[in-house]
Amino acid sequence: MAVAQASGGHVPAYFVPQAWIDPTDPINFAYFSDVEVQIVGAPGANYTPYRSFDQGTTFVACNAYDKDGATVTAISAAGIYSLPGGAMLKLTGGSGSTVYVRAGV
Repeated sequence: MAVAQASGGHVPAYFVPQAWIDPTDPINFAYFSDVEVQIVGAPGANYTPYRSFDQGTTFVACNAYDKDGATVTAISAAGIYSLPGGAMLKLTGGSGSTVYVRAGV
């Protein structure tokens, strides 16, 4: 999944909430500082967030943040989590949940 482009090649000011069908398929959030994922349903396995500054060549584990701002290294429960933007992002290892994603500047 790539960042949606508006007409004229401009990047929109938001990425509307939508299902992230395959969270292991990275999305380029280079132009978005505010990224959130919603995990619907208890995961059968933890989701681990990763980010890449080199267009997906190398991914490094990163932190997510829960609703209280606590650092989460693996997402193990349903809820909404903030992720660091400004890079390509993906989630690995998780299963059994529906994942939604949204972003803004």
